[in-house]
Amino acid sequence: MRRLARPTDGSLRLALWLAGALLTLPLACSSSGGGGEAGDAGAAGDSGSGGSSGASGGTAGTSTSGDAGAAGVTPIVGTFNLTLVEPSEGTEGYAAFSGKVFDGPVPDATIWKLLDSDGDCQLLKPVIPFCDGGCGTGVCVADGQCQEQPSAHSVGDLTLTGISTVSGATSVVVSPILKGYSNPAGITFSYPPAAEGTAVTLDAAGGDYSAFTLEAPGIAPLVLAADSYPISSSQPLSFSWTPAAEPSKSHILVHLDISHHGGSKGKIECDTADDGALQINASLMSQLLALGVAGYPTVTVTRRATGEVTIAPGRVTFNIQQNVERAITVEGVTSCTSDADCTGGMTCASDLTCQ
Repeated sequence: MRRLARPTDGSLRLALWLAGALLTLPLACSSSGGGGEAGDAGAAGDSGSGGSSGASGGTAGTSTSGDAGAAGVTPIVGTFNLTLVEPSEGTEGYAAFSGKVFDGPVPDATIWKLLDSDGDCQLLKPVIPFCDGGCGTGVCVADGQCQEQPSAHSVGDLTLTGISTVSGATSVVVSPILKGYSNPAGITFSYPPAAEGTAVTLDAAGGDYSAFTLEAPGIAPLVLAADSYPISSSQPLSFSWTPAAEPSKSHILVHLDISHHGGSKGKIECDTADDGALQINASLMSQLLALGVAGYPTVTVTRRATGEVTIAPGRVTFNIQQNVERAITVEGVTSCTSDADCTGGMTCASDLTCQ
């Protein structure tokens, strides 16, 4: 696969591993999802319900806060990700594990306002709330409303079964480090780490909360039909990929942000069936382009299979997923990292476009 030539490129392996790990950290501003106030840690003896291996909702770039802001919905307080990373030039495919559990949902400093929707896709615009005097160590999640950051908690040793490693192991034990979880030293998962449809089980031994079990099906590596996607006003954007053998066991998430290098002006997010095709209609595309474009725009397409369980403070999810990033080209927009990339007397602006 072709590596994208963008100004932020460094070590792909390290960058993508860190990106997956950071999804589980309590940041003041995460990429999507509403925030909620950190709750009480609860009694250590509270038990969790059984895990579900079916695909559940979410967005590409989902944070642990998930849908915490939705009335009547139990908030997501923890996420474990087993993430496949596609091969690139000189780098073999691999998989990485990360996760963290909190005593409440992670608050989000950005409110995503729904502007329009069509089918499985939504057009969203960022709104930054204002809290007079700031929130100290907390986060301003709505005008005049602060929420404190939740605290991380240990749930004991994790045992992953149904996976494979390059050394031939079929189970792996992951111990907490500073109340977080990541690949054990010396363990390299196979690519993919589990055959498509095979049940992968995560057993938490219990720590600050009682023991629980999560289960999700393995996925096949995501293969997109194109390496880049041109967009223009009044034209739909189509994606195609090799569908899942059993589309009901996974779903496809699309995260399209064409202005992030200039400060995101809006995004399109889709959650659709893993059946091999998706089209974002021309109206949504035109509205997104009208919000603004910055240099080196990208789209991230994610295949995800999910299981979840409810423990004392809220829901914990287990995602087996792959995030595939591809370049977007916009008619009339030239991306740049310096003036040398521009022609006709134009210069490279702060949003990485020639102007």
